Amino acid sequence: MEKVLFIDDFVTKQDIPIVIDYFIKFGIATVQNVEFTLHPESEYNAAYTDEYPNIYGSLIIYIKDWFSTQTAINFYERLTLNTCKIVYDDPDYFNVYLYSKYFDLDYLDDDNQLFLNDKVFLINRSTLELEHSGLIQAIKENVVTIKVKSTYAVHFQKEEYHVFIKRRKSKKNDREFYKALLDAL
Repeated sequence: MEKVLFIDDFVTKQDIPIVIDYFIKFGIATVQNVEFTLHPESEYNAAYTDEYPNIYGSLIIYIKDWFSTQTAINFYERLTLNTCKIVYDDPDYFNVYLYSKYFDLDYLDDDNQLFLNDKVFLINRSTLELEHSGLIQAIKENVVTIKVKSTYAVHFQKEEYHVFIKRRKSKKNDREFYKALLDAL
């Protein structure tokens, strides 16, 4: 199960405790961290005053552990369907997404594999910060090498990072062709 979620527009820093409490109150998951980022469009923050200091942005939610409850199962199913909501003050709610689905990324888990020339984003599991992003140059057992800049590459072990994959579509990287070729061998 993926462990990085995303709440988009119209959420503030002051909403972080509401989100964390929701996961605990309904027995969904243990939250490891919640990160607030400002909305990139300044008009979302135009109403900022000293009396009303709410600046809108988005939240990235890092889940430590999913609970084995029916509520957690239902919540995760809604995430996979892009219909998940956190109702915090009926009828007010936040839309919640799997980070990978929102940004059209694949999350490296049992269902996804790495391929040469895919772009990957590495989020450190302990600090939950984006450490590197780049194109995959080599894959050998559990060690992957990515080209970060034209001057250097980074080697990493898959278990140390949350790995998000941006699939590259090109004739040079035609997965179906290579998969069929491997199956034929």
